Amino acid sequence: MGLALLCSSLSFGQYHEPKKIDFEISEPYKVVDAQSKSYFQLDDQVFSIKIDKKTAIIQRFDVKTMKETNRIELEMPKSYSLETIKKIGDEYYVFYSIYDKGRKSEQLFCRAVDFEAGKYNGSEKLLVTTRGKIAGASMGTQHLAGGMFSVMSFGVTDKFDFYQSADKSKLLVQYRMVPTVKNDSKSFDKIGLHVFDTDLKEIWGEVQRMPYTEKKMNIIDYAIDNDANAYIMSTVFDDNSTRTTKKGSKDEPNYHIEMLKRTTAGKRLEQSTPSLDDKFISSVWLYETSDDKMVIAGFYNNTDSRGDAEGIFYAKLKKDGTTYDQQTHAIPLEVLNQYESKRTRKKNTKKEDKGESEFYKLKLRKLQFMEDGSIVMIGEQNYVVQHTTTNSRGGSSTYYTYHYNDMLVSKIDPTGNLAWMTKLPKSQVGRAGLGSMSFRHHYDAGYHYLLFIDNEKNMDLPFDEAPDTYSDGRDGNLTAYLVDDSNGEMQKETILDMRDAKGVRLYQFQPSKILKISETEFIFEAYKKQKEDVMVKISLKD
Repeated sequence: MGLALLCSSLSFGQYHEPKKIDFEISEPYKVVDAQSKSYFQLDDQVFSIKIDKKTAIIQRFDVKTMKETNRIELEMPKSYSLETIKKIGDEYYVFYSIYDKGRKSEQLFCRAVDFEAGKYNGSEKLLVTTRGKIAGASMGTQHLAGGMFSVMSFGVTDKFDFYQSADKSKLLVQYRMVPTVKNDSKSFDKIGLHVFDTDLKEIWGEVQRMPYTEKKMNIIDYAIDNDANAYIMSTVFDDNSTRTTKKGSKDEPNYHIEMLKRTTAGKRLEQSTPSLDDKFISSVWLYETSDDKMVIAGFYNNTDSRGDAEGIFYAKLKKDGTTYDQQTHAIPLEVLNQYESKRTRKKNTKKEDKGESEFYKLKLRKLQFMEDGSIVMIGEQNYVVQHTTTNSRGGSSTYYTYHYNDMLVSKIDPTGNLAWMTKLPKSQVGRAGLGSMSFRHHYDAGYHYLLFIDNEKNMDLPFDEAPDTYSDGRDGNLTAYLVDDSNGEMQKETILDMRDAKGVRLYQFQPSKILKISETEFIFEAYKKQKEDVMVKISLKD
């Protein structure tokens, strides 16, 4: 059991006995192959719903024994695209879309699932019908031919996005119409906004034409509040160019943040301009707190750094869209230099002397609002690298690597001051998108738990060395960082070796699939080959 220590309130912490982390593995059961796998807990049972092609398979597991106790197969409609599975009110719903070619209309449906009974609860419900096509992500459908995969057809997925209010009483469904004019300087985005209550009755819905062209406006985020008001946050260029800095300047943004609000009372979008003190925004979220306040939070830079971060910011929004209680906190050099090579530390120090030290490609991943009014921000270093190689005949090929590296955890106290800031070392790379990389965060009983797959060489990582890299799909250790919410002190512990978890080799793990089943227990499913899956239960003990 290894331990690494990080800074507390920007200084070194003291040793704390780490909590013991143990695990159990269930008896194997027949695998279910599916493109979509989701997991939910109801009382003393865990349910999975796995959707692929024409069927949805519901599996029931006993929480204590982790044994599969039931398996039911349900039929899915023809030519559907799965959008999401969400709990709305007291029901769990499968949301899916179907394109009506004759009417050139996209239709969004939902259907309630009764997990305990293993059946649909009622018939499907039509939520949204569009006039024309909507944009989404292109997806190739692969078919096996002659022992090789070849892409035979393409479709569009992720057409609708879903946002819930802080109290879960409102649901915003958002989509973007396919532009009729293929020229960003002349085309205006048309955004669909539909708000529903917990019974999925529409409160209001419409397609809104944005006030600026696609060239001038970049939408960043959406949100819905408890009163069914919808928000659109965007950056808007100050002139007709797409320069991020003003002409002749290196540190003055050529854009501003703009907030669009559609209230339940009026159909027109209300426009406002939150002030962020001329900061360059590298990553930002719009969020509603539990006490009905809207906040903007994220990372900033003082120069145009294209995603790098010099510090964190947090601001509340008034009803008219103006900001108040704005706070900015720079990331100290001593934090940037933690767990870095000698070369990188030297480079950071030189940048600091010029006032340019920054956290490379830092993305906001989570905001945790605490009961005392403080806020914990979790960021992760994430970027994509393009690689092009040339063979001896002069031909070239290109591939991409996806990087999920160090995490930055920061706490702002109820008065707006920085309580602590902690850097958590991590290095992950893969070629197939997210895969088994990134992390899963849980907060319970005064600790933040960040679970991820790590290279086994990093367990006793010295404070002045960079971590070894874990490659997606390769062997690694399921690892946990335990961050004390009171002071930012960190403990690091290996949970299990994916090659030998009590005699079982685990495959196809994804941190996003970890399900919290109690204050001290988590559960996830993994593949063990031989066409069998297993459940793994993680227990945290004092």
